[in-house]
Amino acid sequence: MNEQKDILENPVFESYWLSHANPDRVFAWLREQKPDFQEGFGFVRDQEIEKVLLERHEPLIDLGLALYAKLTIDSALCLFENGDTTIRKAVLAGPSVDLNFGSRYRNPFPSLRPWIDQPGILDDLLQSFDDNIELLGFLFSNESVPVYLLTALYERTDPFNELTDEHWIRAVELTILNPAISNSTYRNTLRFRDKTMPMPRYAAEDVFYAAWKLFDTVPVNEDSARILSRLGEILAPHGEWLIPSAPSNMDVLATIRRWETESEDKYGWFRKCRATLGRLLKHEELRDSGDIALRQAYYAGDMWYNRKPEDVREAFEKDKREFLEVAIENLSFYGNKHVRDELRQCCHDYAFKDEYREHKRISQDMYCLNRFDVQSNLLEREHPELFPDSHGDIPFHEVSDLSLRGEKRLVFLQEQIKAISEELIGTKSEDNDSSWYDEEKASLVSKMKAELDQSNQRILSKMASVSGWVVFVGIVVAIILIVVLIKL
Repeated sequence: MNEQKDILENPVFESYWLSHANPDRVFAWLREQKPDFQEGFGFVRDQEIEKVLLERHEPLIDLGLALYAKLTIDSALCLFENGDTTIRKAVLAGPSVDLNFGSRYRNPFPSLRPWIDQPGILDDLLQSFDDNIELLGFLFSNESVPVYLLTALYERTDPFNELTDEHWIRAVELTILNPAISNSTYRNTLRFRDKTMPMPRYAAEDVFYAAWKLFDTVPVNEDSARILSRLGEILAPHGEWLIPSAPSNMDVLATIRRWETESEDKYGWFRKCRATLGRLLKHEELRDSGDIALRQAYYAGDMWYNRKPEDVREAFEKDKREFLEVAIENLSFYGNKHVRDELRQCCHDYAFKDEYREHKRISQDMYCLNRFDVQSNLLEREHPELFPDSHGDIPFHEVSDLSLRGEKRLVFLQEQIKAISEELIGTKSEDNDSSWYDEEKASLVSKMKAELDQSNQRILSKMASVSGWVVFVGIVVAIILIVVLIKL
């Protein structure tokens, strides 16, 4: 494969090879290269190759083009209009639904629109909504879909203003799995805002404002409550401190009251909508609220790793399962061993609060304890430094990636070095004649040296990688620091 790459560096040979290679080889090439054939900033990218591949009329090559290549508008339209159902789905799921700048920014050239936004294309799909629901699902869950189209959908403006209430909320549901509305998009927006270089205004802000406004505008019923409760999990994830802000003209308290219901909230969807909206309020307003949904918003907040175990117990005694179902999903409860242990004890107490209950009740109440254990096991593999066992050993071996394991060891050792260094300085300042090297500190230093030795041995076998060298250099520096400390 490497030899083939060297040979194909010449575009003439590459084009010739692509015009004769087996379709499965071309499909693999498309999947690996993800070619960009769109015009951008005054130059054309390899459109001769795009033409060669389309003229082969091979279904597998067409599939690869639809899924992996950024096609020109004419080529994308050709595949969509002439392809079978699978090819049509692939074009809607691929990167060609947007121009290179359209997903991230507001479109600076309104006359230059992606193929999906060409007259008649999206309109035709929406007019036969029920028949095209599967195709629309591929489009609205596609990360490359222009964000301004998602905003238009949430705001119910053209081309979505003709949808019925039922079709509108169904279309909103189709966007929930789209990474473009995940919280990471908002973080990226803030990061780019900090740049000094002028940039086009981001569309991510608009789509979040529009998403929050859905709680104000969609009809209030069980189906919309179900869909918006799921959307709320994306807008305000449990334990997340940086969540998208609502538009300034939104009355949050009035919107929360809109989702109160006198009928039975069998599945808790109305409550979840109010809890999501509660995340927009000040934290101190939530703790003693008379609405369990707003107290759940308090439990879903961040910084629980800075609380005390008695705070966890107090919240559990107050709201029992309603507290547990939120706290278990809030990863900030797991960052502090004492808080985490108290949360598990609460799960245990809830599961076994009455050993004489009927069997079916036991199985229901065990869910919280089982879910906590699942969350803990997942986090232990990702962050073993937070989970020392009963002997004080840290399960770094649970991290399968060798470089990541070395990095985590190094971070842990740096924190230990900092802690013992601070303690040494404090001890010497209090009594210059005192001996600081007692058994407890000797044990700690020995453990640190053992961790260094183990990391060193494992990483030496991977020295060919750049990351291996970086971690190794860091470990050498840590060893030197320990030696200096011991000699002080």
